[in-house]
Amino acid sequence: MVCLPCQDKKEMEKGLVSIITPCYNSANYVYRLLDSIFAQDYPRIEVYAIDDGSTDNTREVIESYIDKYVGKGYSLNYIYQVNSGQAAAVNKGLKYVKGEYLAWPDSDDYYNRTDAISTFVHELNQLDVSYGVVCNIGTFVDEVTLKPTRNNTDYNKKENLFETCLLGGDFLAVPINYMIKMEAFDKVNPQREIFTKRHVQNMQMLLPVFYSYKCKTIRTSLCNIVERSSSYSRSSISYDKQKDEIQGWLEIKLNTLTHIAELSEDERRKYEKLCCEKDLMSKLELAFNYKNKQDVLETICCLKEMGTHVNIKKRIKAHLLNYPFLYDFILRR
Repeated sequence: MVCLPCQDKKEMEKGLVSIITPCYNSANYVYRLLDSIFAQDYPRIEVYAIDDGSTDNTREVIESYIDKYVGKGYSLNYIYQVNSGQAAAVNKGLKYVKGEYLAWPDSDDYYNRTDAISTFVHELNQLDVSYGVVCNIGTFVDEVTLKPTRNNTDYNKKENLFETCLLGGDFLAVPINYMIKMEAFDKVNPQREIFTKRHVQNMQMLLPVFYSYKCKTIRTSLCNIVERSSSYSRSSISYDKQKDEIQGWLEIKLNTLTHIAELSEDERRKYEKLCCEKDLMSKLELAFNYKNKQDVLETICCLKEMGTHVNIKKRIKAHLLNYPFLYDFILRR
């Protein structure tokens, strides 16, 4: 195990790419990411693999690569933490990074070209100071065959992605697709602290940067996104769990909004209301799908109190055959 001093402030090393990857019971697949990083043609890379309390041999797999990385001139650092979630793992890794550029891929995804990192860096270096991040439209692949499963070309068509990321739309929320200039990240998040209550970690990383900087999207695929049936993003099965996941996304958004210093108070309140409305509309649709009459009525009441009427009517009309008790609501409007 490599123990590193955690400093409050790091001197940024020009040209260095820092990669943080949270790992939890990743022994059966993290090797793909480590192999893909090792195969890169970019000369300066440091990796921080944050083991989030794994109970398999994740540590042994990661540590087996350390000497190999050193031999190439890279560094690979294994850091253990008690199981706290992906966001907490990335949050821990942020305190160690020294690079000019930052990537934070999930441990099950991997780069599919040896020039992936070079391409990210080259794109960032070609952009003016109004850009703080670049995105790649990666390829979704099957977890067994690693063959492509779907097309991503419709994602991230805009350069100003703050509202798309916050409120939904054609947005690709997969960490391996992004690289950030640490100068931009430190400007909007000088403490290098992200919200860690929930497991996901991409929105907390990107929203503050998106508010202040534009994003350039690379349309050729540089990475593969593995669709695993057991992954966290696909684990919401029961009604209560899906409802909890919707609430979790709202918590992340609201907490992140409070930490964007450049947001005016009026803007913050506007975006908070929009986020709450979107949260309730998602819960309403979920309650409809599960035929939960009580939650349907309670959610409609909450939306009405917020002054959200037009969107409610559109949603309700689509479900009137299954919910005749909602006719009264439509007639009253």
